Amino acid sequence: MTMAAASTSSLASKPVEAGALLMRRLLAGPNAARVGLLAVAFIGLFHAWFWAQHQHSWGNGDWSHAYLVPVIAGYLLWQERRGLAWARTCVFWPGLAPLTLGIVCYVFFIVGVPNHLGQGLALILTLFGVVLLLAGPAVMQLAFCAIAYLVFAVTIPEK
Repeated sequence: MTMAAASTSSLASKPVEAGALLMRRLLAGPNAARVGLLAVAFIGLFHAWFWAQHQHSWGNGDWSHAYLVPVIAGYLLWQERRGLAWARTCVFWPGLAPLTLGIVCYVFFIVGVPNHLGQGLALILTLFGVVLLLAGPAVMQLAFCAIAYLVFAVTIPEK
């Protein structure tokens, strides 16, 4: 057994090291710039929705759980860290369709029919499209439940 194969097999058996490998893959070289740029663009596009969501949730006993939903979604991803660390990543161009549809829907729910719920669902669709486009179907298969779980953070309109 070669040295690289031995370290790979021992790394796959240790979940903490698999998480560290995943972080190294995400933040290595040009990936760090891509992840950072996409995070800034995503937050910049949806900042108004995040602020409105905060205003709906803060101090509201019915929606105060919305702050915990992303934490739980992060935990769901953390449980898949070994698979995510070893999943084959590739640019998957069909992911551009849900990404574009999510942005178009978000704009529609701002300009056409203002609706906070629709904007939140468009945000989740856009996030789905970003992950599918940049990471590919193997990663999306592992991240799907965590992304879908974010639906529980979107407040339902009272009217």
